[in-house]
Amino acid sequence: MDNEILRSIEERRNTLYGHYDLPPDERAKAEELFGRMEELGRGCTGRAEFETKFAGSQLGGEYNGLFPAFARHVRLPEGTPSMEGHTRNMAASQAESVVRGQAERGLKSVLVQAMPDEVHQCYTQGVYRIPVLGNILSAMNTADVFRRLFRRRNTEKNDTPRECGQDPDNI
Repeated sequence: MDNEILRSIEERRNTLYGHYDLPPDERAKAEELFGRMEELGRGCTGRAEFETKFAGSQLGGEYNGLFPAFARHVRLPEGTPSMEGHTRNMAASQAESVVRGQAERGLKSVLVQAMPDEVHQCYTQGVYRIPVLGNILSAMNTADVFRRLFRRRNTEKNDTPRECGQDPDNI
């Protein structure tokens, strides 16, 4: 058999075994398929002929079918957690987040209760609690609300909706 054909079969073998950690019974199935590939290769004169026959034969489909069939045996990259490890990490992260949130809310509650009433009111009501400045800001907000409620719509020619790409000067 041609060395190029052997190299092609060996590349396929290395691809499969490089990505999957197969148990002995699954490895036997794969080796049986590689044996049939070698039989096909013995009847070929070169790699091009082998690849053409392999692609047109049932062996090509069987080889490609090995990958999804062996998916549960895939090798994970170094440091990839298992499903149980991932679930454990998620639960620990969630618990830490809940405890941190409860601690922060408890601390804020204690600080608010320890504040004098004037500081607490200033903290919760902000600048609106300052006598003159608060009145000015409240009046400005009220005027803004009325302005938006009773605003007159301009019905001039330029306020009509334009179509896309229309020149605003030629409306």
